[in-house]
Amino acid sequence: MSSRSFQFILFLSLLLSLISFWDHPLMASVKEFVVLIHEICHAVAALLTGGDVKNIAIHGDESGETVTLPSTLRGSFLFVVSAGYLGTSLIGGVLLYKGFTGRNTKTTLILLAILVFLLTMKYSNVGEFAYTVGVAWSLGIFFAGFLGKHLSSIALVFLGTTISLYSIYDLSDFARHVHQTDAGILAYWLTGYNVNLHDKPPASVLILGYLVAITWSLISIGTIYSFVMRSISHGDGIMHEPSSQSPSGIDPNFQEMFPGELTPEVVDWFLARGLDLNGRPLTGELVDGFQKDSEMT
Repeated sequence: MSSRSFQFILFLSLLLSLISFWDHPLMASVKEFVVLIHEICHAVAALLTGGDVKNIAIHGDESGETVTLPSTLRGSFLFVVSAGYLGTSLIGGVLLYKGFTGRNTKTTLILLAILVFLLTMKYSNVGEFAYTVGVAWSLGIFFAGFLGKHLSSIALVFLGTTISLYSIYDLSDFARHVHQTDAGILAYWLTGYNVNLHDKPPASVLILGYLVAITWSLISIGTIYSFVMRSISHGDGIMHEPSSQSPSGIDPNFQEMFPGELTPEVVDWFLARGLDLNGRPLTGELVDGFQKDSEMT
């Protein structure tokens, strides 16, 4: 089985398993962690634009809120509000890519753990649900980074798949009560309506809210799809790492260029120019050794 096929089957199996057990009580803690990631994305966006974060909170019903004071920088509010859904999708895609490619798996897990831990400690209240979820998950992710490359890669794939799946699932909130979502908050801000002065959202808020929601949905799905395709098409898998060299040590592409057996004349031609059979420069010692062998013969 090729590495690409293995990665696709692994991702599909994990995705179907998560969907099958999505409403299982054991998944509740995973969902709450993703909600925390959503709120952390709001907080990070506020900090990056020069704003301030007052509090991060999540609740037992898979909802959360982040109280921020955006800066006066033009467009900062738009960036902060959009960061929840779009940032979560981006994080899920990056974790998937890192897990499948096996690149910097330990560093990625440790950095994620440190980010969650520091923001939880600073912006959530001790003893509250967000504090408990943030500390517990950050410690677990931190130790997962020391389990070896294969296990840490699997941990990244699991986190990436879960975060990506939940970020898409969370978009369904737009269909039920768009005015109560981040898209609705942005729509109220763009139209200038005060949410506290209306029993029902004005038509303009609803229409604009749905347009914002559709835009975010397309960007989120596109982001995740892009990372998944890049991950699956990558040559190195987390469990199966095929060698780029043939048993003879010759690159397969080179063998396609020169089908059949390599004659001694072809080999001598490469070695005489200080190149190996793949066209790469040889070290000085090897070149000197081949020259001495040629002089002796």
